[in-house]
Amino acid sequence: MKPKMSAFEKLRKHARETGDPPHVLAQVLAKLLGRELCGRVIVGGLGQAFPTIPLDELLKATIWRRVTADGDGMSDAEFDALLGKWIADDLVSEERSPT
Repeated sequence: MKPKMSAFEKLRKHARETGDPPHVLAQVLAKLLGRELCGRVIVGGLGQAFPTIPLDELLKATIWRRVTADGDGMSDAEFDALLGKWIADDLVSEERSPT
């Protein structure tokens, strides 16, 4: 019997299969975790799902308008630009690593 996939493994699988941008992946992760979308989901959740994203980049992402208290902050496009390459590189490095 296969072990149950964690929310982070499910998110990685979702990212590989759909190619969704980071702003969608963050929302999917919050749903998988049963949590409200917030800075903790961005830093802790995306950081665990995509461990090659540097912490400082994850911290920058917490000014995304969808997680700021006043709804003012970086746009979805800016959030995607900030994290997109890191997520793509993380997934590519996974494909290259021996199993």
